[in-house]
Amino acid sequence: MTLLFIMKANLKDYVSAILVIACSLVLLAAIQYGLTGKGFTDFTRFVEVDIEDATGLRLHSEVRYAGAIIGRITDIRYLSEEEIEKSPNPANLIHITGGLDDSAPELPENLTASPAAETLLGEKFLGLKPKGVAKGKLKEGQVVQGNSGLSIDDLIRQIQPTLENVTEITAQVRNDLPGMTGQLDGVLSEVRSLLEKAENG
Repeated sequence: MTLLFIMKANLKDYVSAILVIACSLVLLAAIQYGLTGKGFTDFTRFVEVDIEDATGLRLHSEVRYAGAIIGRITDIRYLSEEEIEKSPNPANLIHITGGLDDSAPELPENLTASPAAETLLGEKFLGLKPKGVAKGKLKEGQVVQGNSGLSIDDLIRQIQPTLENVTEITAQVRNDLPGMTGQLDGVLSEVRSLLEKAENG
């Protein structure tokens, strides 16, 4: 009886220990995914992008090709002075490295990259697509020249003059409206008089 009790107690301890270990592994996997955007599998393929402005992008942001998710950003850093001097676009300041999933297709050599979002206020991702028809194959280590695209601030700055013009036009119409109404009444009166004369004549 005592032996059976001891065996049951030991079995309970073993089960508790296994459950604790299993929960710890699940928690560790969740932390790993949250920090890296992947499980324990390391990326084996990468895409390198130089860009002027990486506003809205961050580590682990999605990398998409033609709209489909193919990886995540693994590194964002400033270009060195030497890299800027050698760059085809000296305005580029940021270098982005994106880790690609094993299922990602081969990328074309005429690849373009830019920050994008599904909605105006949505989370940014690094969007990749060919410039026109996909051609060739992107070589390992080849740096893609990116386009920064329009940020919300840039968009506001661009439409601000238009908004100011609309405001001025609206104010002018409001000021001129009383005079225009008087002129319109005069025209209508003349038309009415002409119609009456035509009926009487």
